[in-house]
Amino acid sequence: MTKGRTVPPLPTFTFKDTGITVGLRKLSPYVGDQIGKAIRKERPAPKPPLNEVDYGDGKKVSEENTADASYQRALAEYEQWVAFEAGQRTIRAVLDYAIALDTDQVDADAVAQARAMMAAIGAPLDDDISDRDVYIKYVCLGTQEDLSDLLEAATRRSQPTEAAIAENVTAFRS
Repeated sequence: MTKGRTVPPLPTFTFKDTGITVGLRKLSPYVGDQIGKAIRKERPAPKPPLNEVDYGDGKKVSEENTADASYQRALAEYEQWVAFEAGQRTIRAVLDYAIALDTDQVDADAVAQARAMMAAIGAPLDDDISDRDVYIKYVCLGTQEDLSDLLEAATRRSQPTEAAIAENVTAFRS
């Protein structure tokens, strides 16, 4: 409990394709901003090449050539990498911090089955991956759509369900 403020219980999120329900904390939009800043700080954008320019006074000046084709390609690749890395870190933030899941809520049998299945298909999970992570990534998340829905739920305002809309329509007086 925060001083002077009552914290409401966490909303829940149900993975549509597996039916598993977890608590879900919202992630502030500033998390994404900070992720972007950190990525750009760790690996700055490429610098444009310098061209020697003579303005006619006999003095030659080096200026950045942002129109250089190879620079434009490098910059586009950099921006694509930043977007990919930001997406990966956002997923990690949602899985690690937005999902409220205590260790006693992790289905140990399902985790053991997931580990066995991955080993059987020749892609064994590293021993240092926690049971919580295995449970979320390989049991709770049934499809790519589950992951998309989870990211949306953690980072966007909730939308009313079809049932809630129908209930309000029938309750509305003409």
